[in-house]
Amino acid sequence: MASIVASLAVLSFVGGEKVPEGGGLGWDGTQYARMTRELGQMVRNRELAGYHAQRILPSAAVRGLLVAAGRAPTSDAAIAGFEAWNALVLLTCVGLWWAACASLGLGPTGRWVGFAGLFLCFMNSKHVFYNPVLTDTTAFGFGMAQLLLYLRRRPIALALASVAGSFAWPPCGLYGALLIPFTHRTGATAVGAEPPMPGDPRPTVRPAWPRCGAVAAAAILLAVAAAPLTGRSGLRLAASVVVGAATLSAIGCLAATSLLDGGSAGSWRRRIGRGSWRWVLAAGVALAGPLLARLISNPAIPDTADAFSLLSKIAVPAAKPLLFLVAHAVYLGPAVLLIVLYWPRFALQVRKLGDGARVLVAANLFLACATQSRFLSAAWPFFVAPAAMMLDGARVPRRFQLAFAACVLVFSRGWLVINVSPWPGGSFEGFGVFPKQMYFMHLGEWMSWSSYAWQGALVTASALLLLRLGRDIDWAPSHDA
Repeated sequence: MASIVASLAVLSFVGGEKVPEGGGLGWDGTQYARMTRELGQMVRNRELAGYHAQRILPSAAVRGLLVAAGRAPTSDAAIAGFEAWNALVLLTCVGLWWAACASLGLGPTGRWVGFAGLFLCFMNSKHVFYNPVLTDTTAFGFGMAQLLLYLRRRPIALALASVAGSFAWPPCGLYGALLIPFTHRTGATAVGAEPPMPGDPRPTVRPAWPRCGAVAAAAILLAVAAAPLTGRSGLRLAASVVVGAATLSAIGCLAATSLLDGGSAGSWRRRIGRGSWRWVLAAGVALAGPLLARLISNPAIPDTADAFSLLSKIAVPAAKPLLFLVAHAVYLGPAVLLIVLYWPRFALQVRKLGDGARVLVAANLFLACATQSRFLSAAWPFFVAPAAMMLDGARVPRRFQLAFAACVLVFSRGWLVINVSPWPGGSFEGFGVFPKQMYFMHLGEWMSWSSYAWQGALVTASALLLLRLGRDIDWAPSHDA
């Protein structure tokens, strides 16, 4: 596994293509390269916006690499430094995944399915090297660390990793706060082995119509409230609000019935009540990142993005139907299809991971409504692990294995040449037309209608193929009970 990731990194170093924008820095990378050159000065002079103050860790790490190598922090050196840093993070993540597999007791099938889902997707086999000056890979690395520390039930180490991760991707702090309260020990040897609470007939899934009705009402209010943030008007705005409310309602009901339901309200209160000091620690983790970032940032500098813009992306989606599903399959690979096609089995494995994983996955289902798959970078390990558990131990037909491997190869896009010709126009022009669309067709928010159509057809055909061949899977009894 490590040799595969190392080979991809070496090929990128030797002759890999880079995003033309900013001479290889990309859009956000221009600021991250400046932070690599001048981080100390920017902190002392309060030249950081709050947005970038919570993304300083990768730039600081790359600066450390350049100093150790004796290289001046020029723009070209920053690109090479980020590429090297990303490769180190991914290689470390291979080790973390191997350790997580040991904690979960996964066999060869689960290990390789998880490896393909984590490392052989467009995010980590192409994008990480094509547009390296970003914080996404560092966020993914902290997500892998959080998964392992949660499985090993290490609340203090999980807290430290979560606070550090919040300076690469702010939600890492919130993820840690969701996981830490549920790292208590009950005598079980592994997370999945924890016995059910009294009165909790796990893993049955019972209807939760009152909760579903409340979720639907909240979704409608949220979509209506977010509508003015989109800048749309007329019928287009009305249609977007209806679609957004329906999508959020469906996601909320799915989470309520298959992930968060189970056991009485009393059993949940008993779960939450155990280990009160962990709740104090979780609150500190959630607040530490924003408070520390406030100390080093300048509130007078406007942020490039905020919670309201994210809310509009989640609650009021783009006009293309189910664009978020197409975008996630393109960016994160066919593991997304496994999760969707076999949702009941996937949800059962999430429940076996414990309450922390249940809450984290449920929360990220709403974040997944946004069409920028990069938002899921840190949480993605918590989706792949249950998918690997789902197939591990099952008797998977050879034809399904070959079909899944073919889908992995197609969606990884490591073979794709993106820079087919020079990019015309300004920095923020022509995203929806080729040649820029060769890159932006992988990022849902800027996917053109033509790219959406043919990639949607590819995703649909792949899903139908896996669904048809998946009928012959002999699911192990241990995964159904």
